[in-house]
Amino acid sequence: MARIEHRPTKKNPNSFKIISFCGYDGNGKQIKKYDKFVASPTLSYKKAFAEAQKYALKLDDKYKTNPYYDGSMKFSELAELYFEIHACELKPQTITTYKSSYENHIKPLLGNTQLNRLNPVFLSQTMNKMTGSNGSKKKYLTTIQAILTYGVQCGIIDHSPAHDISWKKRNEPKKKRYMTPDQAQRFIEHIRNSKMDDDEKRYFEFLLLTGLRPSEALALKWSDINYDNATILVEHTLIYDSSLPNGQRLTLGTTKTGESKLISIKNETILRILRDQQLHVKSLRQKLGTQFKHPEMIFPSGMGNYRDIGALRTALKRCTFGTEFEFLTPHMMRHTFATVGLIESGDLSAVSKELGHSDVSTTLGFYAEVLLESKESLINSIADRICPKSDNTDMKKESPTENSADDSKDSL
Repeated sequence: MARIEHRPTKKNPNSFKIISFCGYDGNGKQIKKYDKFVASPTLSYKKAFAEAQKYALKLDDKYKTNPYYDGSMKFSELAELYFEIHACELKPQTITTYKSSYENHIKPLLGNTQLNRLNPVFLSQTMNKMTGSNGSKKKYLTTIQAILTYGVQCGIIDHSPAHDISWKKRNEPKKKRYMTPDQAQRFIEHIRNSKMDDDEKRYFEFLLLTGLRPSEALALKWSDINYDNATILVEHTLIYDSSLPNGQRLTLGTTKTGESKLISIKNETILRILRDQQLHVKSLRQKLGTQFKHPEMIFPSGMGNYRDIGALRTALKRCTFGTEFEFLTPHMMRHTFATVGLIESGDLSAVSKELGHSDVSTTLGFYAEVLLESKESLINSIADRICPKSDNTDMKKESPTENSADDSKDSL
């Protein structure tokens, strides 16, 4: 049974210190857990002590069923348990994202904080101190929620205070996420005339013409191509797994949706890109010999390894600096593909299928504004086709005057 010590304060005479005994450690030393219980100051000492005893019994039950249950456990200790035990159930890319958020932004501010000190107000204040964009802070909150939810599942804490707060986007100006059809044409012309490496030019052009995620294109193998059906099977994505040794952290994983998809390569430009890329890989293979580790890949690095998307981001940024395309990222090629597809066809279902979204609502969530614009354009073109505009003379003749309005009143 826990020991209860009366520790009255000036503000509240009904304050108690609770000492729970949780067995012995490897050195034979008794393990003690300390907690605090504060009853209402209006209660008599006898009733307050009875409440403290009930609380102490609950603590005893908690420690018997779960030795980790401790209000004084630090957030960093819970995070270590989460990444050690639970993280194996997550995708490697998710683990990498969570670990990066935790190590770089969460741990410095929350690591030494005891779990019993966490509450929505404290967490909101901590979030405000974190650096990064509003979208990044939302990711940090997701990581905190995942760790604390694990604590609830294990019985370490009773409730996750992180789920009592939400991180709403501020009214910030929307950043452009895609190119118009005309811009896309100018972009192709720009990179073809730039000093960017030829295989990098082919990669970005390929993204723009297929709508693939950047990591999906980097995971493509020559064996994925079916020349008879003029298709490429997309069933992998290139991921960064921080749990692997240095030099081996880029590896192939499943697609984001976990499902494979087929893309058409009947377009002559796509076929030309693949032919030129095949010659490039063959040349690399002859040059590097046995050092070429992944000749099976369509878009390998210059050293014959899996290609890091970070290097391609840098190449794109260098190429577009000071131009109208400065806002572009590799993933925006996919947004542009979808945008042009919706503008040209207005077919949400077809575009969603090409993007490989598991649900049309996902596509709608990203491109609702573009779809609305394409529908407005369609409505206007139909209206102009069926009902041509009259000239001003006819409009004046047919427009009712104030007098005619009065006349109509009289006729009623």
